[in-house]
Amino acid sequence: MDRRISQAFIQPFFQKTLGFWVLLLLVGGVLMEFKQHLQIARFLVNHPSLLVLTAVGFILYTWVHLRILLGLIRSPKYLIFHHLGLLSKKDSRNFWTSIFLTNHSPAVAYFLFLLFIGWEQNQLPGVLILGVIYLSGLMATGLKIQQILKLPIKEAWVERPNLRRPIPRFTWIFFHLKNHRPLLFLLSKLVSLVLLNGFFFTYLSGDYDFRWLQFGVLCVSFVQFFLLIEKSNFERLSLSWTLALPFSIFKKSGNHLGNFVLIIGPELLFLAWRGGNELQAIDTSSLIIFLISLLMGIYGLILQKSESSRFHFWIFGGFALLFLSILFGIPWYLVATLNAFGLLGSVRNPYQV
Repeated sequence: MDRRISQAFIQPFFQKTLGFWVLLLLVGGVLMEFKQHLQIARFLVNHPSLLVLTAVGFILYTWVHLRILLGLIRSPKYLIFHHLGLLSKKDSRNFWTSIFLTNHSPAVAYFLFLLFIGWEQNQLPGVLILGVIYLSGLMATGLKIQQILKLPIKEAWVERPNLRRPIPRFTWIFFHLKNHRPLLFLLSKLVSLVLLNGFFFTYLSGDYDFRWLQFGVLCVSFVQFFLLIEKSNFERLSLSWTLALPFSIFKKSGNHLGNFVLIIGPELLFLAWRGGNELQAIDTSSLIIFLISLLMGIYGLILQKSESSRFHFWIFGGFALLFLSILFGIPWYLVATLNAFGLLGSVRNPYQV
């Protein structure tokens, strides 16, 4: 797929619906098991009234997708795409099909899942009707977009300036990830939450001790590695001007701490919810603090060694040392303290953001 297509019509769609996907991953990917998805799908295909509601959900998804695309096409920045209305039917169909298939891939995947369950339950007609309704919505979306593209361009664009209050500095990384790396953020959250759920499930079987959960938190912290690399690049390239501002080491550390809490917010909420139900309060708190401290240590290592040719050895070595500290029962608060000092030593440098 052309990278320009992805950046113009696919990434903005997932950026604008990021909150929905995070919620969907949390509920459908972590709080529910696969057998529960099977039970729900069988219940849907065996009740026509629920299939009607499912069709309404598909149409609503199509409508939201249409509104987002129309909002993009009508914006001044997208005037360069207005020539798409002059393409031949074949070229236009190929162009928009690639966009629709990507943006609707979750809905299409769930429809195929329902189709398989309908075949299993001998309820194919109802599911096929659902597919026809969904396909009709997609075709209507394509026709509407073509209609808009064939309209003449307005001669003038007048926009009222959008005035907002200043947002706190520690939240800038979240907006950067939302605007530039939404898929990376979503995939990281999906993998992290699935890992945490799996570690809790096996821990509650009684075959492992508390170190198993600490190891799970360690794995989750290294899943955030690419997000931390993105944070480092963002600060190095986009926030270098802040080096001239008189920020103390404690203010800079507080800003990084706020960044970490935002980056692993879903994981912290999951630990608080699952740990609050299954563990003692002190154990839950220790896992939360341990996870935050691990991110501090990893980020401190990135700041100090990312320019080294042996950077990957430092990362693997750091993981191995942390794993051994858990294996041999070194108190978590000692490891957390060392990680915190690692970050403090990195941001002490006046040439670090």
